[in-house]
Amino acid sequence: VRSKLDWLGALLLVVSLTALTLFMSFVRQSEAHLTLVLALLVGGVVAVLLFVRHEARFSEPILHMRHFRNPAFASIQLAAVLVNFCCFANFLLMPYLLADRADYSAMLSGVTLALFPIGSVIAGGAGGWIARHVASALLMRGGLVLAATGLLCTALVSSGAAAIAAIGASLFITGVGLGLFQVGYLDTTTSILPIAERGVAGSLINVTRLVGLMFGASGITW
Repeated sequence: VRSKLDWLGALLLVVSLTALTLFMSFVRQSEAHLTLVLALLVGGVVAVLLFVRHEARFSEPILHMRHFRNPAFASIQLAAVLVNFCCFANFLLMPYLLADRADYSAMLSGVTLALFPIGSVIAGGAGGWIARHVASALLMRGGLVLAATGLLCTALVSSGAAAIAAIGASLFITGVGLGLFQVGYLDTTTSILPIAERGVAGSLINVTRLVGLMFGASGITW
């Protein structure tokens, strides 16, 4: 049996994300035309509503909207967007902070920044083994706590004349937290979805990460 490809759903998803991202980008520019800003906002909201309506009616949608009536499923997806939104601050703001420190070389700053993705990769690799011994929901919550702790430490050490090692350690902790959360998030989301839809779980990771990063790029700079 050949599956129907949800072209309209995919198109509406792209249009909604693009319009809302452009809205957040233009709305903070004083020279932007009000008509354009409002058109992007209205267009994005309408596209979201049409996407939800279409997915609820289409026989083989990208994602069944009924899953979002499950509080656990909906809250997990929101948490994924928020953690990626918050962690994007490391990519966006830390390079400027380190570049402003005259005693930090470009090499030292680059190695320090790399500790964030390194922590994420290490935790992601170890997360598979940890998930066999720890409940995925607990792994996800632990990742959130670690990521939040790392971000808080980064904020504290970045506001003063802290050593580069302290900044690097806080970035590494955040990366570890993000990596553990992603492993627990994938496992938990997969366990909630029906077997026939479990391939959607991997796509949701990409979508929630993309939404978090896009709104982070546009919103954190406010």
